[in-house]
Amino acid sequence: MSAALTANAASFAIGSVALVERVDLRVEPGELIAIVGPNGAGKSTLLRMLSGDVRPTAGAVRMANRDLSTYSPRELAGRRAVLAQHTNVGFPFSVEEIVWMGADIDRRKAAPLFDRAIREVRLEAFRHRDVTTLSGGEQQRTHFARVLLQLWCGEASYGPGLLLLDEPTSSLDIRHQLDLAEMARRCARDGTTVIAILHDLNLAARFADRILMMHQGALTADGTPSAVIRPDLLARVFDVELSVSRDSTGAPFVLPQLAKR
Repeated sequence: MSAALTANAASFAIGSVALVERVDLRVEPGELIAIVGPNGAGKSTLLRMLSGDVRPTAGAVRMANRDLSTYSPRELAGRRAVLAQHTNVGFPFSVEEIVWMGADIDRRKAAPLFDRAIREVRLEAFRHRDVTTLSGGEQQRTHFARVLLQLWCGEASYGPGLLLLDEPTSSLDIRHQLDLAEMARRCARDGTTVIAILHDLNLAARFADRILMMHQGALTADGTPSAVIRPDLLARVFDVELSVSRDSTGAPFVLPQLAKR
C-alpha cells in the first residue's frame, strides 16, 4: 500500500531563519498522528507544509505519490481538509451557513453529510444562531463541522482523504475535547489519515497511533506513545520535571512536577 503522505528532507526557512529543518516522514492511510512540542518548535509550519498551504523551501512533500505543489487549490480541497488554529468570522453568518461552506458537491447529495457533521459536534440547537454570538468553543465546533463536511464531500468523490487539525481542542471544554478526539479516531478507523497538533500530551497519548515530537524546528522523536512519552525526552524538550505513569487503558499519563531551573 502506498503512503498517504510523505516528507523527504522537508524544510522551511524565512531568510536565514530555519523554522523546520529536514523532516523525513511517512504517514500510512488511516493513521492518527499527533504532533507535540513546545511553543515555537515548528509544529504549525510543518502542518502547513503537509497540507500544501506553504511549499517547503527545500525538500518535498508528496500526497498519494504526487508532489503537493502539483495539486491545484481545488484538487487539494477535495483530498484534504484543514482546521486552522484560529478562524475569525466578522460577519453575522449562521452556523448552518458556515458549515455549508465546506460542501463542494450538490447540496441535495451533501445534505446527509451536513446533518451528520452538525450532529457530530453537538450543534443541533445552534443551527440558526449568528456565529459571532457564540462562545469561542462553540465557534471552534462550528468550524470543525465545516471541515468535516469538506472532508466527507471529498471522500465521496476520491476515497479516504487527509484531515489536518492545528490545536483543535485549545478552546474546548473537557467533554468536547474528548468528543473531538473520538471523532478523529472514528475518521481514522474509516480510512482517513488524521494529523493533529496537540498541546495536551495525555490526550495525544490516549488517542494517537504515533506521536511526532518537534523541538527547535527538528523532528526529535517519532514513535508510539509509549516510545515518545518518556520522562527523559519530555524533560529535555519541554524543560520540565515530570512523572509518567499509565492510565486505565495502558496509555502513558504525564504529571508535570516543576519547571527546570
